[in-house]
Amino acid sequence: MLDVKTISNNGILSDALPYNTIFYPKRKKLYVVDTDDYSFSDMDSNSLYASNIAQVEYSLKMFLVDGYFDGIVRDNKYLYDLYKYGDFITFLKEYR
Repeated sequence: MLDVKTISNNGILSDALPYNTIFYPKRKKLYVVDTDDYSFSDMDSNSLYASNIAQVEYSLKMFLVDGYFDGIVRDNKYLYDLYKYGDFITFLKEYR
């Protein structure tokens, strides 16, 4: 997540990533497509990184689950709890 670290170190806070993230299958990469939902922040870079990475994690969860596999996650208490409250990497491993 080098890009997230870079923008955080430069005082930039990202917003609305879930609505501005696309997946490009040919390259197997995610891209942020909206350049309007950013702002400068007085937060320290560690706090900014935590906030920015939380946006990325939420976006990925939404991409993987919402509309496609939400029933599977909702019906499995362990997966649902990880999805809502758990560690992102643990969720990804179990979701897989």
